[in-house]
Amino acid sequence: MNAPTWVTVAQAEVLTGRGKSTIYRLIERDGVPTQDSTDGMLVNLPRLRQVIANKKRGRPKGSPTRRAA
Repeated sequence: MNAPTWVTVAQAEVLTGRGKSTIYRLIERDGVPTQDSTDGMLVNLPRLRQVIANKKRGRPKGSPTRRAA
């Protein structure tokens, strides 16, 4: 079964495991395509998943594990 292309933010929250605020941040910062509908804002799910997959997570390489006191 194919995943839907356009989903609401609430559906995207469930399908990606990310919170609403994170999804809205990805829309604003990374230009994830959206559409307005009677159900609310629709998000392009394949593009959202691509943006999430390309995000670098964790501590940047070479940064100290603790701050100097």
